[in-house]
Amino acid sequence: MKNTTDIIVLVVAFVIALIVSLVGFFTKPEPAAVAAPAPIDTKLPALPASDVVMADALPGGSNNAPGAGGQPGGGSTQPGAGASAVGTSNGPTSVGVRQVGMGR
Repeated sequence: MKNTTDIIVLVVAFVIALIVSLVGFFTKPEPAAVAAPAPIDTKLPALPASDVVMADALPGGSNNAPGAGGQPGGGSTQPGAGASAVGTSNGPTSVGVRQVGMGR
C-alpha cells in the first residue's frame, strides 16, 4: 500500500506542476508595442543668399562719435558719472583713513 500512495502523490504533484506551468505560460503579460520614432531631418540648412561683408567695426560707429571706439573711463559723456568719476579728483583720495601727524 505504501507504494500505491507514493505513486498517487507523485502523479498529483506532477499534474499540479504541469497545470501551474501552463497557466503561467499562457497568461504572461505582453509588452505594449512601442511606436516607431519620427525620422530625423539630417539635411544641412540652406544659407541665405546675401553678400558677405568683412569689417573691423560695428556698423554705424566711428572713432569720432562719443561713446564709440573704446572711449576711456567707462564711456560716460557726463562729468562725475559712472566709472570715469572714480579717482579723478585733485590729488589722492583716502576714504575712511585719518592722517596722523608726527608728534606735534
